[in-house]
Amino acid sequence: MQLIERQLQTAINNIVEWSNKREFTISAQKTIGIHFCKRPLHPDLESFLSGVPIRFQDNYKFLGIVFDERLTFLPHIASLQKRCLRTLNILRTLSNTSWVVDL
Repeated sequence: MQLIERQLQTAINNIVEWSNKREFTISAQKTIGIHFCKRPLHPDLESFLSGVPIRFQDNYKFLGIVFDERLTFLPHIASLQKRCLRTLNILRTLSNTSWVVDL
């Protein structure tokens, strides 16, 4: 894990250096890390972006997909189900024939 941590920190430093040369800034406060692993034996890595430690989370929503650390996509499916049930309840209410608007 120490080798992986050093290689990851080197890659992050290279990305920051590349982005600084092109006048592109990366927000360290908005940066989130996820350690994808089937077995939760490994502790979270300590990585820094411009001297600020990167926060690690168990799941994160990126481009509408909820990624979890084991890549089971169960949190994503749960959020989809919740959204669909909300929409379905609205459709049930609107399709009811005894529902009338009083003017």
